Parts: sequence; structure tokens; C-alpha cells
Amino acid sequence: MLKRLLVIFAVSAMLFGQLANAQVIWRSAKTIKKGSVIAFGEWYLSDLTKSYDWANEEWKDFPDGKTKTVWGLETMVGYGISDRWEAMVHVPVAFKSYEFNDDEKSSSGIGDIYFKTRYAVLPFNKVSKQALTLHGALRLGTGDEEAEMALGDGTTDFAFGGIFTKVLSPKFVGHAKLNYWMNGKMENDFNVGNELKLVGALGYKLTPKVMPRAVFIYYSMGQRENADGDAIDNSEKSRVNLVLDAVIRPKAGLTVRPRVLIPLGGEGAENVSFKPIIDLWYVFNI
Repeated sequence: MLKRLLVIFAVSAMLFGQLANAQVIWRSAKTIKKGSVIAFGEWYLSDLTKSYDWANEEWKDFPDGKTKTVWGLETMVGYGISDRWEAMVHVPVAFKSYEFNDDEKSSSGIGDIYFKTRYAVLPFNKVSKQALTLHGALRLGTGDEEAEMALGDGTTDFAFGGIFTKVLSPKFVGHAKLNYWMNGKMENDFNVGNELKLVGALGYKLTPKVMPRAVFIYYSMGQRENADGDAIDNSEKSRVNLVLDAVIRPKAGLTVRPRVLIPLGGEGAENVSFKPIIDLWYVFNI
């Protein structure tokens, strides 16, 4: 069984790798059936165009000639241990480039791999038309933090959270999600700030196979601390984003989800003007 799962993961990673990369992987609270496998690939493109000016508390466009691009692929393979319980492994691949005047940098490779499990404490049924699933994750510092443009931070991190899904009417479906990452310390004893993400989504069943959605995301990352435990000024960041997407199911087991992320607010670090994303996942039995 283990050997077959490893082969499936390698094949799915290569297939999705031909597409490119992404971020923010999440599904509804409904879990896959016992014995089922899910293969997931997400492509994204982050063309950073602005940085946050803490002195004036505003976003400013990059100066002429400065470009910073990150694109990649998130791959995931998961298995239904039972009708309620899933186990998954996520392997991100990133391609980064930076150019400003005579300064050029680039990096590519595998980022921080993480293992995740989900358990449906309230399984979906046709009577209540709702579901609640809790999840936990362990992220390993596998990405090269010493690359020209770091592919990870070298920390070991833990996460917990949950997602609630509710069929509101024959046409509307709502989702609410919370995710919290407790990030570990880097090799130089710098403490990476913890991360919080809140997601709310509303979908409209346009046809039996197509559901457009509006998704609101709040994200925050706390201040970093140096080796002495002192907070590093202006190292925190927050984001308020709107994602417009459509869940498309062209055939049984296959889901395609094109998305575009639009920043609405936030502070700290650098940001995009918009971000295109494409998700694909396929559920099957072995």
C-alpha cells in the first residue's frame, strides 16, 4: 500500500508540475471516503509590485526597474483512512527571481514540506446539510533558507484549525475556516512570528457542475523576535484579500478551480496587485 501511494504521489507531482505553482490550499469540510486517494496541484503567480512604508503607513509602488516574481506549484496527495479521517503530505515547489539595477537574484526548489491530517467531527449528511472538520499539521524546514532567495526558514512548525461548511439553500453554500500556525525558531535563535488565517466563502450553484464563489481572507503574522527575545520593529504583517473563483467539476472525481486574489488592505512587507491561481484535484480509489 505504501509503495503504491508513493508512486501515485510522484506521478501526480510530475503531472501537476507541468502546470506550474500556487498557495492557499483548502477544501470544504466534507472528507473523502475510506480507501480513496486525492491528488492535488495548485499553480500560482505572485508578481510583487509594491512595498509597505511604515513611516507613512501606506503602500508604495516599486521604483522603476525593480521586479520581484514568485511562482510555483503546491502538490499534495492524501488518503482516506476512514470516511471521517484523512492523512496528507504537501510538497511545495517555488521559482523566485529579483532584479533591481545591477542586483539580480534567483532561486528554485522544494520549499517546506508539511504533513496534515483532517478529521470530520461532524460529518456531512443530507438532513443537517452541514459539516465540521478539524485539522492539524506539522511543517518541516526542508526549504533552503540559505539560497539567494530563501525557499524556507529552517523552522519546525505546528498548526491547528478547522472548517465549517453549511448548505444555506438549494443554491447557496457557505464556508468558514480558521487556521493557526505556531512557528518555531530559526538556527540563529530568531523567533518567527505565529500566523493566523480566517476565511469566509459564499458559493452560488450556477449549474450542477459550476459554482462561482466570493472568498474573504484575513491573514496576520506576528512580530519576529531576535536571539535576545526582543521584538523586531515592523516585522509583522497582515493582509485582507478578496478571492473570486469558480469550482468546476467537469467529470466525476475531477475538480478545477480558477481563482484570482485581489488585495483589499493590510500592512507590512511586499504585496501584489493581483494574483492568478489555478487548482486541480482528483479523487479516486486504489
